[in-house]
Amino acid sequence: MRNAHEEAVAALPGTHVCPHTLLERAYQKAAASRTLAASTAVVILSLAGRTLRWAYVGDSGFAVFRGGVLLRRSRKQQHRFNCPLNLKAAGNKTRVADAEVGEIPAKAGDVVVVGTDGLFDNVFDDELERMGIAMGFSPLNMAEVIAAFAHETARCTYRDTPYSVEKRKQRGAASTCGKPDDITVVVAFIVS
Repeated sequence: MRNAHEEAVAALPGTHVCPHTLLERAYQKAAASRTLAASTAVVILSLAGRTLRWAYVGDSGFAVFRGGVLLRRSRKQQHRFNCPLNLKAAGNKTRVADAEVGEIPAKAGDVVVVGTDGLFDNVFDDELERMGIAMGFSPLNMAEVIAAFAHETARCTYRDTPYSVEKRKQRGAASTCGKPDDITVVVAFIVS
């Protein structure tokens, strides 16, 4: 992600940044460095005029809300339950070409929530809708509230989460629990 950030910052002001190209260049730099780690990636959001564009690999994702209602949600890319696609420098079956890419028209007032799987495994979309999407919080405050809720839910042992619901479907395991994991949340407002 540092490579992607450096690419984006190096672009001339006003230059359109293609999320898929950005992901490809960032991955090439990581692969050339022989980094041993693997990662899911959301390089979301290039706002070009009134078009919101994205590229992502794995189970980190995003949700776009319009008028407080979910408009668009990324779908997890997984080999199987709880085993997401990820990019790594060597010996990887997943390629940047496997990234989900797309675009939607954006409108002033849209709210974009980007997060790691620690968010989306622990918080249902309707909970995101209720958690301040329409309450007038700033993007920073909203991200803090959502991250705190996801963190609390990740440690919970007595309520359903998207993770526990999917675990029951896939493995037949009686489970009501959160999933402790990394939790990163970024919230952006689309403005005129």
